[in-house]
Formats: sequence, structure tokens, C-alpha cells
Amino acid sequence: MREITRLSDDKRTRRQMRGVIILFSFGLIVFSQAAATVLQYLLFHVGIIRHPSLTFVQSALLVGGVSVIVGTLLSWFFGRYVLRPFDALLRGMSGLSVGKYGIRLRERRGMYLRAYKTFNALAAELQSVEILRSDFINNFSHEFKTPLVSMQGLVSLMQHKQLPEEKKKEYLSIIEEELSRLSMMTTNVLNMTKLESQGILTNVTRFNLSEQLRTCILLLEKAWGDKKLSLSIDMEEVMIDANEDFLKQVWLNLLDNAIKYSPIGATIGLSLSLAENSVVVSVSNEGEEIPEAEREKIFTKFYQVASSAKKSGNGIGLSVVKRIVMLHGGSVAALREGDRTVLRIVLPTA
Repeated sequence: MREITRLSDDKRTRRQMRGVIILFSFGLIVFSQAAATVLQYLLFHVGIIRHPSLTFVQSALLVGGVSVIVGTLLSWFFGRYVLRPFDALLRGMSGLSVGKYGIRLRERRGMYLRAYKTFNALAAELQSVEILRSDFINNFSHEFKTPLVSMQGLVSLMQHKQLPEEKKKEYLSIIEEELSRLSMMTTNVLNMTKLESQGILTNVTRFNLSEQLRTCILLLEKAWGDKKLSLSIDMEEVMIDANEDFLKQVWLNLLDNAIKYSPIGATIGLSLSLAENSVVVSVSNEGEEIPEAEREKIFTKFYQVASSAKKSGNGIGLSVVKRIVMLHGGSVAALREGDRTVLRIVLPTA
């Protein structure tokens, strides 16, 4: 009902605006013709112009009639053709206001071309955001519900059946994994919300970046140990001025992704080196190649590569990484080097 009311109001507004413009143009034309009539009177009165077969009144009526006819025709043409593109733009904006993001305007040459291109770009962006939002809600609710149902079933089994000690340990291990996944998911959502509202970097301290990376590797030891992954580490000792807690989230997200997308028994690479006024951190894995067209998109909030849909995740982790890196004045990129996918972070040293 609210949508119908809004559409009705928008339609009424467009009609009123069109009417005002038409009346204004009509009045302008009539006024100009009336001025011409007055001028004709003055010229007639002083004797500059004379017509043997027409009186002044007849001449004035003729000019006035022609003025009305011409004004009417020009106003109709102006409202019908000149304002039609403007009316289409208003209709499109009305559609966007009620969530019809699939609207596109036909781009024609003329003064409205730039406005139409801008409108279509805006509509496409809003449609993309809406699709990502819908996908995120569906995926997030599924990702959140699945571990809860799993844990509920395991707890129920442990309470109502006499289980061997080995089974209990197995169930407890599964519950621990699911809780860890839920915790990571919730943390990423909360962090993204916080980071989006933060415009400047705070709590900057000087710390040993190499030591922080080693700590993150140890925190994820169980995850990469369970998949029998090997580590290839090449790090210089680097001190950096940055937000320590934020960068810890970056490394945990990158390493967790590398573990998640690596096949069993593969090797994860981690390197840290100094460049001119910057520090470079690279995390690589032997997982599936990310299509080149999608390498920038993976840092967009809620976006997931189609081939990774079967993996656990919600498309937030890398968007958190990008936001934190941007707050530090750095850059992040996804690359393909040989048979390895590399995520490279470049941060200023100060």
C-alpha cells in the first residue's frame, strides 16, 4: 500500500512539474507576442507602419491570434518532446525509490545523455548491492544455522546416550570447531561494522611485525596441522608503527583463507620483506586459481567466488582485510604466480 501511494505521489509530482513548465513556456511565448503587439500599436500610432486594408484592431487581433496559435503549438511540442526525456528520468528515479533496481534508461544522444548514463550506472550499482545483500542474508543465515543445529544434535546425543569416551571426545572436537567458526563469523561482522564507521587510524603503536606473524601461525596451528599442510616462511625482522589489533585480524584472516583453500598436504607460503618506505607481506596457497576478472571483487563485502561456494565463509573476511589496510594507508592485491594464489599486502613503515 505504501509503495502504491508513493508511486501515485511521484506521478502526481511529475504531472504537476510538467504542467508548470508547459504553462511557463506558454506564458513566455504569449507575453513575447503581446509585447510585439504593443510595439505594433506604437508604430501604428505614430504612423511608421500603415496597411490600407486593415484597421489597428484587426491587425492586433491577427497578431494576437497568431501568437496564441504559435504559443500553443510550441508549448505542446516542448512538453511532448523536449520534456519527455526529463519525464523518463523522473519515472526512473521514482522506480529506484521503491526498490525497482532493474530499471534502465535508453541512452540517446542529446543534453540528457550524461544524466542517463549516470542514472544507469547508479541503478546497476544499487542492483549489485541489493543482490549481494540478499545473497549475504541467505548465506549468513545458512552458515549461522548449520553449526547451531549440528552442535544441538551432538549435545543431545551426549546427554541421552551412553557413549564411549572416544565418541565423546570426537563430538567435543566437532563442537569446538563449530564454535570457532561461529566466533570468527561473528567477529568479522562486528569488525566490519566498526571499521566502516571509522575514518582515521587510532591506537598506533610500534611493535615487532615478524613476531606478530609468528604468533598468528601458532594460533592456527591446529587448523593447518589437521590438513597436514607445510609452511614455507621467509621473513625479515621488521618493526612497524600501526594498530596492532587491527593487523592481527588481517594476518589471521589471510592465513585462515590460505588454510581453507589449500588441498591436504599442500604448502602455505608466508613472506615478509622491507621495500623503500614500505613493508610487503605475502600469503600464498596452492588452491584453485581465482579468475582474473574476480580478483578485485573478492575484497568486496559479501562477495564470494562461485567456485568457493562449497567452502565455509560469508564474504566478509577479505573486505575486513582491505578496510584495515586502507586505514593504514596501504594496498592489497590478489595475484597468480605460477601455480599459487598470492594475497599481497603493502604497508607504509611509518
